[in-house]
Amino acid sequence: MVSIRSVVEINSHADSDVPEHLRVLFLTTVENNDLPSDVARDFKQFLQEHQNMFAKSSDDLGFCSLVEHDIDTGDAKPIRQPPRRPPLASGKAEDHLINYMLTAELIEPSESHCLSS
Repeated sequence: MVSIRSVVEINSHADSDVPEHLRVLFLTTVENNDLPSDVARDFKQFLQEHQNMFAKSSDDLGFCSLVEHDIDTGDAKPIRQPPRRPPLASGKAEDHLINYMLTAELIEPSESHCLSS
């Protein structure tokens, strides 16, 4: 069986017009599905036209400002609870993940009046 990496290395020159971040997707789709050349050409064109719709890396998560998350509690009073502590073994990993999400602006510190003393 041929690995994805070797397929990419072998075909990288032939398919250089496929955006780099979509090359593996293109090659594996064409080869694993035995696509006819006209379908493969249309697929390649589709990927070229819509390349900005696909993440370029695991950090490329995008952003949608169409929806804001809001929780309507009606007339209910807020319930104040202390944050749950993570297990000691996962504390550093959790801190790292939270810092990553803050830096990537995936989350933001809460401004809820429920958190103030």
